[in-house]
Amino acid sequence: MNVCTICQYPTTSFQHSTSGVLFHLCPHCEYIRKDELFFPTKEAELKRYNQHQNSKEDVTYQAYFARFIEEALIPFTTGKKAIDIGSGPQAVLAYVLTNRYGFEVDIHDPFYSKEDDVLHQLYDVVVCTEVIEHVFDVPSIFKQFVSLLHPKGVLAIMTSFHPLDQTLFQNWHYHRDNTHVGFFRDRTFEILSIQYGFDILYSNHRNMITLRKR
Repeated sequence: MNVCTICQYPTTSFQHSTSGVLFHLCPHCEYIRKDELFFPTKEAELKRYNQHQNSKEDVTYQAYFARFIEEALIPFTTGKKAIDIGSGPQAVLAYVLTNRYGFEVDIHDPFYSKEDDVLHQLYDVVVCTEVIEHVFDVPSIFKQFVSLLHPKGVLAIMTSFHPLDQTLFQNWHYHRDNTHVGFFRDRTFEILSIQYGFDILYSNHRNMITLRKR
């Protein structure tokens, strides 16, 4: 029997009709996780990430992050010390936070910015955009979020929320990326918030959610 890695409830399994990828759906927290047999190797992850063409000079990509910052972050914090977890090769989000909004931003990425000293500091804000769907061990990263935040600190996450309907999920583009292994909904973040001591401040019910550490 497979159990949810977030809430330990028994999961139901289903297979994608075309790719053959096996998924496990938790009926309690609504987290969907690829079976570990379909997880990418570190080499495959890095190869995929190196294909990303995101650049600090790309004004369209800057605007994409500005929308996230203005919708999911600015209304909920006055603190300006932030860390971008999973910053990627170009750290565009950190660049926009610093140059457009006046934040002091550290970055950390397991492939591109591995300096661990930043993980032993406290921040007003943790941002995590288009990252958590790549994470093999969600409880571990939430423990990290808790350790990084001051009390009342804000965690702003961007990830596409999955359609619970399995027919829609079969046709959903987001799981086709081989490095995307876990898929979330509002309910998932509600359970994670209970487990790790957060309150949900905002959700657009599509791809952005903001939590505050108690």
